[in-house]
Amino acid sequence: MNRKRKARVFTALIALLLTAVFLFSACEVINGPNAVVATVDGTEIYRWEVDYYYERNLSNYTSVGGLDPENNSEEKLMIYKSILETLINDTAMNLYAEELGYGLTDEEKAEIDAEYAATRQKNIETFAEEYDGDLEKGEQAYLDYLADNNVTEEIVVESMYTSAMRQKMSDDIYAGIASTDEEIREVYDELVKSNKESYDDDLAAYEQANAYDVYTVMYHPRDYHRFRSIFIRISEEALTELGDLQLEMMDAQEELATLVEQKGENDSAVQRQQEELEGMMDEFESIRREALDEVRARADEVQALLNAGGDFEELMEEYTDDSEMLTDPYGTYGYFMCEETTDWPDAIKEAVLGMTEVGQTTTEPIEGDYGYYILELTQIIEQGPRDFNDPDIQEFLHSVAELGDTETVYNETVQKALEGREIVRYEDRLD
Repeated sequence: MNRKRKARVFTALIALLLTAVFLFSACEVINGPNAVVATVDGTEIYRWEVDYYYERNLSNYTSVGGLDPENNSEEKLMIYKSILETLINDTAMNLYAEELGYGLTDEEKAEIDAEYAATRQKNIETFAEEYDGDLEKGEQAYLDYLADNNVTEEIVVESMYTSAMRQKMSDDIYAGIASTDEEIREVYDELVKSNKESYDDDLAAYEQANAYDVYTVMYHPRDYHRFRSIFIRISEEALTELGDLQLEMMDAQEELATLVEQKGENDSAVQRQQEELEGMMDEFESIRREALDEVRARADEVQALLNAGGDFEELMEEYTDDSEMLTDPYGTYGYFMCEETTDWPDAIKEAVLGMTEVGQTTTEPIEGDYGYYILELTQIIEQGPRDFNDPDIQEFLHSVAELGDTETVYNETVQKALEGREIVRYEDRLD
């Protein structure tokens, strides 16, 4: 079975385990994935839970945290101890929720049992694809997959119960949280200020942060147009030939610079080298021109389909030779273009910035260095802060403001949940 498909099947189940520590115990094992690494009022936390949490978040530790735990045992142990504390807090919260009367009724458990049964069947069918639809083999493969990850069906269902119980408690403790107008404005002003400081002199950082047009970016440092492109590229053979010739020209230019420095511009050897370089340049342009002529008919064909009412996105998916246009974020939101953009041909820049309405397309293919472009304007962005009164912006700002309040309430609840608990840690089993 495809590894990504297996991961998707298992992630939907195992993700539940990260929000709930199980309310049952097993025999203590000193080493291995089933080793008990902590207990909270007798409820056991296992080494495999720590391992799983670590594996799922490893990329964050390296890319965001700047750590290298795979090659630094001290950093890895530090991370493991931090994960253990998180699991201890979760376990205490589970026990606290039950003590406060948020345990599930028989009817609620029955609903979860039905939900798991449906999920189980879908997973079995997915695993069975590897065995020509044999459901019996699919079921065994599913159970084996759980076992390989130190999980049983009982663990999965129990974690679903616990997650539902925690959700009931969360609904109550967060119900009264509401941000004031002053708090919303304060969040907005702070985001605008910090974004302006970050992006005014770093357009690349802005374009990366706003690639998905997320509302976390509250300030636009320039007027921007965003656009999508159907790119009809010259042949791979021509690209290779031009690439090789370009390398030769670079070598020739370096040699020419050396000769000029040694002999002066009027030396015969310098002139011969200059003529040789100019010949290469002429050859380069001749090959490029011929390659462009070969694909012009295809570009005209696509343009004609668009002009006749064809859907730009469908044509892009079928014809474009630009792979980034087939994936997000650029395939949906488009590339960025502003007056300071320098990494596009002038003709493309002029065409994009000349468009005035979202959805507008070019009516003729535009020639680039290595192909033809058919363009669609996807967004016009005005320099300055986002509109504070935009409903989507308001929703985002409320969520940010309330997140801070929610975090405060959560931390206070965790402290209450931990109070008076008997907590035993076996950190030596994390090595």
